[in-house]
Amino acid sequence: MELGTSNCSTLLILKCLTALIITACFLACLVSQLEEKRLLVLLNPKSGPGKARELFQQRVVPVLAEAEMSFDLYVTKHANYARDFVRTKDIYQWRGVVVVGGDGIVFEAINGLFEREDWQKAVKELPIGVIPCGSGNGLAKAISYAVQ
Repeated sequence: MELGTSNCSTLLILKCLTALIITACFLACLVSQLEEKRLLVLLNPKSGPGKARELFQQRVVPVLAEAEMSFDLYVTKHANYARDFVRTKDIYQWRGVVVVGGDGIVFEAINGLFEREDWQKAVKELPIGVIPCGSGNGLAKAISYAVQ
């Protein structure tokens, strides 16, 4: 009788270990997929009297490199470029969106998100960051003031 109980216990332990291993493998797969995703960077080269690209290269790129965070940089070519980009592209291929520029590019990216058919999912799953490089940075100042 003890032998049967021992076999049952051993079988239960093996099943639990197998479940733990499968769960660990699944979680490792999810983490590696997230790590493989790049950031989407949308940059307005006209903002901050034409200095946004220079500021991004000098101040942001080194931080991203130190964090070993790869990114795809898209430079806006015309008004509403960021809006159309965010609205029409498969944005889930990126781990987040970083907009570099003034209030206008922030406005465009947010509106592009809300114009998507899947906007509720996009807003929940895709973090948005702002690197203020505009001439006045009114939005960044207002947010900073509200937090203080």
